Amino acid sequence: MTMITASQAKAPRKPGYVVSFGREPAATATPPRDSAGEALKLVEVFLASDLPNVVIRDRATNETVSLEELRKRAEQEGRQ
Repeated sequence: MTMITASQAKAPRKPGYVVSFGREPAATATPPRDSAGEALKLVEVFLASDLPNVVIRDRATNETVSLEELRKRAEQEGRQ
């Protein structure tokens, strides 16, 4: 059993995105991408390759991000 200390629980998560594909629990995760644009390029390659169950996670919140939301974020990053 892994114990989490109070300092670890409050530590901010790193920004970026993790893209995975396949069925749980054997899903394959890629190394983290720092920007939405980088993650979007990878997702588009996966979708073009017909890989099953492509999942995008925001590292900061650990929430799943939709393809549409990732596209919006990549567009916003491009404007900045």
